[in-house]
Amino acid sequence: MALEYVNLAKGPRGWPRARTKLDGRFYSIEAIWNEGESRWGVNLYDASGVLMRAGLVVRHGEDMLAPYGGAEFPGDGFGRMKAWDSTGQGNDPGRDDLARESPVRLVYSPRADVEADSG
Repeated sequence: MALEYVNLAKGPRGWPRARTKLDGRFYSIEAIWNEGESRWGVNLYDASGVLMRAGLVVRHGEDMLAPYGGAEFPGDGFGRMKAWDSTGQGNDPGRDDLARESPVRLVYSPRADVEADSG
C-alpha cells in the first residue's frame, strides 16, 4: 500500500496545518496538541473551510477516518489517514512530531490502494 505524506507546516494559529489534495479533492488538516492527554488531535475541513470533524485522535497505525464514511470524506470514505513512525518503533506522535522532518508523521492511503489491499 502506498503512503502519501501529509506535509504539515505552522498555520496562522500556530498549530501545524496543511491544505492537501487527497483522492482528487482538497481538504485542510489542522493538528492541535492536547496538553492534558499528551496527544495530537486533528481537525478536518472541506475545501470551503467547513469543519467536518474535530479532535480526531492521532495514533501510530490507527486509521483516524475509520469511523466515518460518506462521499464527503477523502476517498469517498475509503481513504485512510494515520500517524506513521518511520523508525519502526511504532511510537505515537509526541509534541515535537508531525513536522516534515520528524520521525512520526501523518500519512494517507488513497482509496485505490486500500481497495487493492482488501481485494
